[in-house]
Amino acid sequence: QDDVRRFVAEQCETGGIGDTTTVLHEAYKDWCTAEGIYRRDQLGRSAFADALARLDYPSVKERRGMVHQ
Repeated sequence: QDDVRRFVAEQCETGGIGDTTTVLHEAYKDWCTAEGIYRRDQLGRSAFADALARLDYPSVKERRGMVHQ
């Protein structure tokens, strides 16, 4: 969860229209690679979405998918 917290702080603009879990997770994986975080230590999409929810970024179902704001 600390990696997700860092990712949000360093890479995301919060409070806007949001992005889908898939888009955010792809950006998270790219960020992890750039930060030297091994693939085996990266969260899968569901665990990533759960971590965002625990950080007070719950998902909302929209036409384009589950969106975190």
